[in-house]
Amino acid sequence: MSTGSREPSRADRAETLDSKNHRLDYPRYTVPGLGFRKQSVIKASGTTMDLAIAMLETETVTTNYTYGKIDFSRHRHNEVKGDGKNGDSTNFGIFKQNWMIPRTPASEFRGQNVGGVDNGGVLNSYLSKDIKARHDGEKHYGFDVWCAGHRNGASGQDNPNTEDINRTEIGSGGHVTYNKQQSDSHSISYMLYVVGQ
Repeated sequence: MSTGSREPSRADRAETLDSKNHRLDYPRYTVPGLGFRKQSVIKASGTTMDLAIAMLETETVTTNYTYGKIDFSRHRHNEVKGDGKNGDSTNFGIFKQNWMIPRTPASEFRGQNVGGVDNGGVLNSYLSKDIKARHDGEKHYGFDVWCAGHRNGASGQDNPNTEDINRTEIGSGGHVTYNKQQSDSHSISYMLYVVGQ
């Protein structure tokens, strides 16, 4: 995750408790407009967990990232962007869910195949549909398998207990707890170091 133009100072660090009440020391920094965006997510039926997932994906909890290989001349959501991937790997929305996840259980896309990937663009344009698709996915797969699929696609869902998935998973084991009321509304972003592949 980017920290903007500067590395957070010691004064910018937040003391947070993990699930065993061990004190953790994470950098924090202000992201202009983030508090307003968090409130938009909550008003669109988002949860604190939704905010945590989205904040791992983009600093601003928006969809302003490079889009996949879609023919914009025929795409009704031509303002949307993505992550430069294609097919089932194409990511959409504030959660950057790969197309495979919402097209399977989400009521908006259920029954669509890989070729319907262009339809996922609606998740970048309509926050409430994006949140509903994530909730439908979690309800269908369960949180742990949803996380595994989010991390590694179909192979992650088939084998959800790999070391890299277990290092990346957020929340279900209570890895980090914090003040929900404050975190749902302020413009502070906490930097957590998530180990990648």
